[in-house]
Amino acid sequence: MSVTIPIPGALPIIFDLEDMKKEMLEALARGGHPTGRFLNGRIVVVLVTPDNGTSKDVAIGLSAIPAGLSTEEHSHPAEEIATVLSGKATIFMDDVPYEVGPGSVIYTPSMARHRTQVTNDEIYLSWWMYAPAGSESRWLPSKGFEEPKISN
Repeated sequence: MSVTIPIPGALPIIFDLEDMKKEMLEALARGGHPTGRFLNGRIVVVLVTPDNGTSKDVAIGLSAIPAGLSTEEHSHPAEEIATVLSGKATIFMDDVPYEVGPGSVIYTPSMARHRTQVTNDEIYLSWWMYAPAGSESRWLPSKGFEEPKISN
């Protein structure tokens, strides 16, 4: 079986969930991350993006939200898939609440309004993917934290 990497010369990237969880908890304790954005008490880190040459069409990242906090309601052109690594939350999608916890896999359709409210005293950690890439621009210093563009 042959596997073709979409970016010439790119190597596969393997992430370890336990290492990612540890890194995000340490970043929250420090109040920052070298390649992440600290916003309203939470941290978002983009791991894979066309912006840094690690992918062609998708973005992958991590999000850490401390107990008692919520993300702002937002939407973006990309479809999003997120997996909860730890913590519990209520995710509101177009005002409908969904209870999630470790092991939950969440699919958010393109342009769905959504926000995450942490519901217990544990830090909520999630691994997420945007497809197509582009909606991660608000988390990238190299893009000036610009809001994602809606293409017609």
